[in-house]
Amino acid sequence: MTSDDTNTTTDNMATDSVQILKCRDDKAPVLLSKDAEADELSFRMAEGRSCSWLSKGETVGPDKLRPRIESWLTALFQSEHFSLLVGSSLTRALHWMAADNPLPGMGWAEFSHYSDEIDAEAKRSPEAAVRSEGNIEDQFRVANELLRELPSLPSQNAILLGWASQLPFLVKMKDLPKSHQPHSDDPEFWNVWTRQSAEGQPLLRKADWKAIADDWQGNIASSAEADS
Repeated sequence: MTSDDTNTTTDNMATDSVQILKCRDDKAPVLLSKDAEADELSFRMAEGRSCSWLSKGETVGPDKLRPRIESWLTALFQSEHFSLLVGSSLTRALHWMAADNPLPGMGWAEFSHYSDEIDAEAKRSPEAAVRSEGNIEDQFRVANELLRELPSLPSQNAILLGWASQLPFLVKMKDLPKSHQPHSDDPEFWNVWTRQSAEGQPLLRKADWKAIADDWQGNIASSAEADS
């Protein structure tokens, strides 16, 4: 069907009552005109048109149109071809309708803290990779690298951030007196394995594995009850 054929057909019908549908096995767009004589919402196929699912003179309503359109739209939205077809246009349009402002692009973002330091590192890495300039992904990568280091910090260490410091830096808390320290020291696995303390002194620990195993299995309590 040519564009001239479409224009000729639509000219013969009221513009506000014409619905154009093409999905699934339709070889050409199907032009539907609203049936003004019907009480309920229904459509008839335009004169000179044909399709496999609607006969000439037959009326069709939402109950028959919905299964054809919904299944086609579902498959379309789930396919990668849809993303290739519209790109980011759909998400940008939805964001504009919902928030009344454009969706942020790939330009630079403004961080509330340490924006200068993040931007400096985000500009350095693209230059090393022979890219023209950095973008928001480089900024997020730099910020994530800082956050990724937090779980690996040893005990009593922290990264100082906030308005009190111009740059993030590593700090270590002072040791409390022995009398004020909680009984939650980290196990000295390495020191026991190497048999040497952190100060370089010999470290020997003897363990009664039989007593430990009995205690874990509850044998000690059972033996005590039997003796009593």
